[in-house]
Amino acid sequence: MKKKKTLFIELDGATWDIINPLVRQGKLPNIKRLIESGASGELISVLPAISPKIWTSIFTGKHHDKTGIDFFGGHSKMVKCKRMWDIFNQSGLKVGILGSFVTWPPYEVNGFMIPAVDSVGTETYPPEYSFFQEIALNERRKSKGIESKALPFINLFYYAHKLNTTGVNSNTFLQILSYLVQEKVRRFRQRDKYWRKLVLHSEISTDVFIHLCKLFDPDFATIHMHICDSICHRYWMAYEPEKFPGIDQAVAKRYREVIPKAYMQADKAIGKLLASTNGAVNVAVVSDHGFKAVSGGMNPYDLDINKFLDILGIREKVIVARFGPGMYINFRDEGHMQEAADVVSNARLQGTDKKVFNARPFEKTLIVTKPNWKVVKSIYVRQPRCQEFTKREASSSLPDPILSMA
Repeated sequence: MKKKKTLFIELDGATWDIINPLVRQGKLPNIKRLIESGASGELISVLPAISPKIWTSIFTGKHHDKTGIDFFGGHSKMVKCKRMWDIFNQSGLKVGILGSFVTWPPYEVNGFMIPAVDSVGTETYPPEYSFFQEIALNERRKSKGIESKALPFINLFYYAHKLNTTGVNSNTFLQILSYLVQEKVRRFRQRDKYWRKLVLHSEISTDVFIHLCKLFDPDFATIHMHICDSICHRYWMAYEPEKFPGIDQAVAKRYREVIPKAYMQADKAIGKLLASTNGAVNVAVVSDHGFKAVSGGMNPYDLDINKFLDILGIREKVIVARFGPGMYINFRDEGHMQEAADVVSNARLQGTDKKVFNARPFEKTLIVTKPNWKVVKSIYVRQPRCQEFTKREASSSLPDPILSMA
């Protein structure tokens, strides 16, 4: 009898608090079908909710003190134990990986490996799919204000050809073309661009993954869907405006349906994946953490992180992740962490005994929160009030405040 294949769908940041209402409303038909035909339930995550750490534990079955991955910024050569696809691969079976954390640089497998969108480079295995990574890296650079390549209309035929060779179908390319035209005509606000681009990336990723699965026929295949996580970070204040006093109600109304749309897009992608398998697979849909509203989002001041790190003399020694109520500073040298913790903990507002920060070491990470951030003018900068809330104001999560990269 032919062995069943396995399709593993990584639905990053998905929460039952959103899924269940949408299922009842009939807006997630594919997820509903999976729930009704299989087993489902809540999983226990780990603190702090750092996605690369959690996903590496999921795929290895080991605690992060054994995997070697406990924060952002890790690479595939740092993983100390075998992940699911490594076990399949070493057993002579075919594997396919698209978008999973800590897969850069990719390595040779019996199948394909397309690293996550946070990769440093554009390498893929096989290498002919690097164009897909070039697009993702280019968009990520633009979102961070880094110089990147433009996408002039004169090159559309070139991009269409390249996308087609990586598996993107004509309908998806028409959606891309429609977005580019609308962007020129309507001049989308940054908030509108962000979620619309994530929808397009979801469509492109799904097409590429289906194409590669047909080409390589893997026994184990996994695809990482980041749309729910990314959109919840930025739009949760609009989704639950009643929990954020002071939010512009017109803005909340404009973006309130963006999070449900993200889940509906993920459900659409899952439907396409299921249709491509003809039912001859075992399917698992897994999330790494959930989301909720967190307090402290309307602070009009923001920390100048680079200046903060320069004052401590640790800028080149750490990786920093930004959270709603504070930040996580990850050290490779725990000695440096303790020195920094002492300095940060002893900081006082000049002329008073008021603490400026709370600093708590957690394994290799220094968690810095803000008992009195508003009054510190020397290292904090005023953030202008605007009609559209910022990423910093909208960060929200379960079980801990979810990451917004600094």
